[in-house]
Amino acid sequence: MKKTIVLLLAAIFSISTVNAQYRKSNSWTSSRHSIYFGGGLNWFNGDIDPTDGTDGPSFKLLKKGSFSFDAGYKYKMTERFSLRLTALYSKITANDGDSKDASRKRRGVNFYSNSFEFAANIDFYFIKEKEKRRYNFWDRWSSYIFAGAGLLTYNPKWNGSNIGDVKKGDKLRDLKTETVGYHKVTLSVPVGLGLKVLLTQKVSLGAELALRYTTSDHIDDLHGFYNLETQGAKDLNFAQAAQGAKRGGNKTNDWYSTLLFNIGYKFGGPKFKSIRYYHIPKYY
Repeated sequence: MKKTIVLLLAAIFSISTVNAQYRKSNSWTSSRHSIYFGGGLNWFNGDIDPTDGTDGPSFKLLKKGSFSFDAGYKYKMTERFSLRLTALYSKITANDGDSKDASRKRRGVNFYSNSFEFAANIDFYFIKEKEKRRYNFWDRWSSYIFAGAGLLTYNPKWNGSNIGDVKKGDKLRDLKTETVGYHKVTLSVPVGLGLKVLLTQKVSLGAELALRYTTSDHIDDLHGFYNLETQGAKDLNFAQAAQGAKRGGNKTNDWYSTLLFNIGYKFGGPKFKSIRYYHIPKYY
């Protein structure tokens, strides 16, 4: 009788342990770490804006996008919340010549900037991330919203034809086109929406749309008033500009948006062992 009770208790204990191990090995905790890389397009919105309110919901913004490339590391804090560290390179650009507004065409300024953004984001998965690839294609999808904070480097350069002493690629900050200077680093606040689908047990394909706000109004070199004190500024500010006249709108800061596609790889992952692989130890 005692031997039967011991065997029964041992069986219950072993099955409980196996089930706990099985659940743990197949839960989200088995794949907390992942990396990804990808690329896509970005669009700038500032004092130089190709849509400028005259085009309405135009496709011009899509045509005038420039390239971005990103990479990142993600750590799952809970089943729905993740911490994500990102690095993003963007060639940000805009041109008054793309506007339909006559005053902007007369202003005739443009720029490009090779910019880097380093940010920390918190992702919330309102459709939980899948831990295993399912046979039903629609059961492999997950989606999330995110917000974060980071640093953006920028250094606007002339992107047009040579004018006087100014050549394409010259740094506009050094030309002192306005009466105030600015730094080359600013705070950024990315917010957005992401979508992800599992291709294999460890590999996923994702898409992410984000708005990236900044605390600077100088991303495009335009903010306040004309400066005609230096030769480079005179060349680019043209004859119709008067010293101290308004050059840019300084009511809102610059921002840009990105549409990125990426490939992700997660480490670890479920070990789908059946309970039949375990055995009940002998206690006699």
